[in-house]
Amino acid sequence: MTKRNPNAGPSGNRASDWSVAVAMVEQGCIQAGIARALGVTPAAVRAWAVRRGIALPANERASTDVRYGCANEDARRLNGGVPLNRAGHPASHYRGSWRAAEKRGIAWEFTFPEWLKVWMDSGKWEQRGRESGQYCMARHGDVGPYRADNVAIITSRENCQVGHINKPRKFDRSLAAKKGKANRAITRDSTASQESAS
Repeated sequence: MTKRNPNAGPSGNRASDWSVAVAMVEQGCIQAGIARALGVTPAAVRAWAVRRGIALPANERASTDVRYGCANEDARRLNGGVPLNRAGHPASHYRGSWRAAEKRGIAWEFTFPEWLKVWMDSGKWEQRGRESGQYCMARHGDVGPYRADNVAIITSRENCQVGHINKPRKFDRSLAAKKGKANRAITRDSTASQESAS
């Protein structure tokens, strides 16, 4: 039986896990968050913490959540006092925007308070949406990361127009086919005219 390295972290195979886990505990991260970051189970984190004599935060409310960039009690206050996972409130819209950017491969450098401040300062929070006359958060020139100094609140229609500038157009087969038929008809007509003239 091999003796376990007392300096190893929760996974037991990386010495750096210990320092990462300690730093996360100091930041107030909860057991599940530490487990996700290290790629281990929450039970492994709990066992490691017990062996090391480290007290993990008691619950989510006492922690700083890396998803929101602020203490959960502050995020909840900004969310109108309702739980952060409640649909239809600012925190759920923030998570949706963050995930959409992530899906598209666009860097997200907003914290929840920064993101909400941009919306509230615009005065368009109640008019946001995907329809033509509604408002959305758009990056300047549709380039760079989502962050406070690189976004503006504009109409969805404006965002679509800006988003298509300087982007290659997709080849439209149906349009090319129609043009091809028209070109063939012109060629046939001109060939027939030349034969009748001779």
